[in-house]
Amino acid sequence: MSDANGIHAAYQRLLRSREVQAVAARFALDQGVRYEFVDERRSFHGKAILAHGKARVRLPCNERPEPYLLLTLLHEWAHLLAMRQAQGRRVLPHGREWQCHYQALLHAAVEQGLFPGNEQEVLRHAAAGEASTRHACLRGADGEPLMPAVPLFSVGDAVQFIDHLGRRVTGTVRRVNQRTYTIAVSDGERVYRVPISYAQIAAFGEGLSEPAEDSPWRPGVAVEFVDTAGEAHRGHVTRVKRKTLTIRTDAGQLYRVGCGHPHLRCLRA
Repeated sequence: MSDANGIHAAYQRLLRSREVQAVAARFALDQGVRYEFVDERRSFHGKAILAHGKARVRLPCNERPEPYLLLTLLHEWAHLLAMRQAQGRRVLPHGREWQCHYQALLHAAVEQGLFPGNEQEVLRHAAAGEASTRHACLRGADGEPLMPAVPLFSVGDAVQFIDHLGRRVTGTVRRVNQRTYTIAVSDGERVYRVPISYAQIAAFGEGLSEPAEDSPWRPGVAVEFVDTAGEAHRGHVTRVKRKTLTIRTDAGQLYRVGCGHPHLRCLRA
């Protein structure tokens, strides 16, 4: 697929497929939804609109592998379901309501066999509540990522990040390759290699979330938790927000876990 028409055709194939139609019917999305294909290559974002009882979904025509187009479609369906449930009440764009519907849609899609070979990653993406479809590391039949992470920073950019001990580090990007940044620390003595997908990195001067003084959670803390599928994971906290932690597991997966999760515990102070 090299142009917008190819993306249009891919979306239309998905919408006509028996499996996608089965998911749509399960959530009462098989009728009354109008689709628009927008050739705006600068953005990967779609848009769901529910007004006066009429539903529209705008799908961006950026060139991407078909499984990511399907994730975008399901993402926008989740917005429609959240708006339908809210009945005019304002809800956060990717808040609890949207996350619940997105998880349900992704589980239904996996049950329909729509993500062959990527079932576990899609379920992880669902459990983590990730709003960006790019955070799902889907792989092809050869095991290689279908869409590698895109770097947000370039050589020469001043950045800050949290290291594995929970310390704030500032430095300058010296090299960018397919998977990592090489960052020279401001003291000139240390060099770090930081994954492009690392959640706790930002431009210098921007805010990195700070935990409350009485919170047991800090970036770098080792934790253990159980996901929605009942599977236990171990990893390290990479980001702390008021209500949630971002955790990178020992297997390299990212999860967003509520601070009050009943099966979350520190492995060390």
